[in-house]
Order: sequence, then structure tokens, then C-alpha cells
Amino acid sequence: MEPGGHQGRHRLPGHRPDRRVLERRQHQDHLPEQSGTWAEAPLPTWGTPATGAVGGSAFALTKDTRKAKAAAEFALWATTDEAAVKSRLAAGTSSGLPAAENLRATAKESFDASFFGGQDIYEVAGSQVPLITSDWVWSPVHNSTSMTLQNELGKAQRSGEFWPAFQAGQRAAEKAITDRGLKLAP
Repeated sequence: MEPGGHQGRHRLPGHRPDRRVLERRQHQDHLPEQSGTWAEAPLPTWGTPATGAVGGSAFALTKDTRKAKAAAEFALWATTDEAAVKSRLAAGTSSGLPAAENLRATAKESFDASFFGGQDIYEVAGSQVPLITSDWVWSPVHNSTSMTLQNELGKAQRSGEFWPAFQAGQRAAEKAITDRGLKLAP
């Protein structure tokens, strides 16, 4: 399994799942005056350090793909070649962490980290790869909770009040769980 891959799924070598790409880009686009004041940090853990795979990108070919060989060659190039990494990052819309460690230096050189005060975000994210657990599972109500949270965080960007968004996400999760006849942990 590739770092950040999902158990039971096969991935072509590629970019490690990283949901933070979208958030990074949103901050850069919507908060340009805060450039240089942001930093990336590992999520806190309690007990044994661990993290789950979130977001990312993958290439998949169906068995009836008409040009399977060409598609597979492209996917391999897009995920293992320095020129492909540079091209992806040149657009400025991605800061994806390559699964291939040898491409992380290329990614670092290709990504404008000025919004993060020049911090090596690839070192921070890369240090978390060994902590990705293979037994990670999502909540049975993850999608509906995420939709509520995203909507509420959108409102919070305008108001500046973020805590109510998280409270709404908590309420939505609890309701979705009990609506399914499941019990909440005490």
C-alpha cells in the first residue's frame, strides 16, 4: 500500500492524500494580507501518535479503457516524474505531497511557500506519513457531517466566528448517528 493509500484499494504510485491542499489554496486566495503569518503543523494526538489518510488524488483505469497502455504510462509519468511534479505545482493550485520521497525535494523547490513564511511544508507533512494507520475508518456519518461543517465554515469566513461552525458539525454528527439508531459513546 502506498503511504496514505486506503486498505483494500490499489493505487498507482502518486501523490499522498492531503486534504489540506484545498485549504491552503483558499487561504492564499482569500487572505493574501496574511501571507507569511500562517504555518503548517501536525495535528495533535493523544496517546500513540497516529493519523488517517485524508483527501488526495489517484489515477484509475477501468478494464474496458480503450487506450489502457497510454493511460497507464501517463499515470506513471504524472506521479513519478520530476517534470510532472513541477508542472502540477506551477499552476499554484496544489501543494500535494508526492508519495515518492525522492520527489518531495522537487515539490519543495516548485511550491511557493511564501504564504507560510517560507516554511518547509513538505517536511512537516512528510514527517506524518509514517504515522498513517492502515486500520483507519471513517465515521458512518462522515459525509453528512462534513457537508454541514463545510457550509457552516463558509458562513464563519464571513463572520469570523468559527466555534459555532464546529458546534453545528457536532450537533449534525450526533443527530445523524442517533437517526440511524446508533448510540453515542458516553
